[in-house]
Amino acid sequence: MVPLTALLEHYIAALEAGAASADGFLDRNQYAERLSAAGEIAAAIAAGDLGRAASIVNTEARAIGWDNFAGDSGAGANHAFLDFAATLSPNAFAAPRTQTSPIEPFGSAA
Repeated sequence: MVPLTALLEHYIAALEAGAASADGFLDRNQYAERLSAAGEIAAAIAAGDLGRAASIVNTEARAIGWDNFAGDSGAGANHAFLDFAATLSPNAFAAPRTQTSPIEPFGSAA
C-alpha cells in the first residue's frame, strides 16, 4: 500500500503541473485554491489529525466536483485526488453503486 503522504505529494505535484499549464485566471486560481487546501491537509496529517484532514478532503471533493480540473493535467490531478481521498477515507470515496433500474420520470404513471 502506498503511504498517505506519498499520495498527497503525488496530488500536489499534479496540481502544480496543472497550474503551470492552465490557461486563464480562473483555471490558475482553481489550482491555487486546491494547492492551498492541500497544504492544509499536509499540516493536519503532520499534526496527526486525520479527522481534520478527512474533513478538508470532503470539502475539497465538493469544490472540485467530478473531473473538474482544467488543462492538459486536469485528468491527472483528478485521479491523484481520488486516489488520495480514497486512501484517507475509504468509505467516503468508495466506488458508487450502480443503479439496477431506471428512475421513472416525474409525472409518469406508476
